Amino acid sequence: MSWLAGEDVTADRLNADSDKPACTLIMNATLTIADKADTDVTWTTFSENWTSPLGLSMWDPANPTRITIRKDGYYTGGFEIHYSQNANTGGKRVATLTRNNTGVPTNPNSLAYDNQPFNTQGDVTSLKGSFGWRLNNGDILRVSTWQNSLVAQNLVGNTIEGVCKFWVAWEKP
Repeated sequence: MSWLAGEDVTADRLNADSDKPACTLIMNATLTIADKADTDVTWTTFSENWTSPLGLSMWDPANPTRITIRKDGYYTGGFEIHYSQNANTGGKRVATLTRNNTGVPTNPNSLAYDNQPFNTQGDVTSLKGSFGWRLNNGDILRVSTWQNSLVAQNLVGNTIEGVCKFWVAWEKP
């Protein structure tokens, strides 16, 4: 940061450039995903939830499926979710992180994507994705998932593979 000769250095000016939005959401419950139904992941808590100078946080428990961007800039982020190993081992698991999307995820709105066949070795099926993208104040990010095993399957919040999480961090203007 630089100032012009004679310009006052203020706390507000110093804090403006050091204020870096970040949000990390955790799902520490079980979420049932119906067969062949796109479902937004519902996040249950946060480990980090930046609040704008206007008092607007990036995650609001009243809208638990999304992160709202509160400052323009280049962001990095990603997700990690885990399907439990149920008796039915068929099908595929898909997860998509989208920007400003509602309903079925579409390619133009997708920031990150992963798909895996269901694990047949008695282990959980993990899906992970990450991104680096320029985002705008007001953009809404969501992680949705889909599976086609012919029966409902569960996302499990905390497994030997780790916790289900969704994160984003502001990197630069």
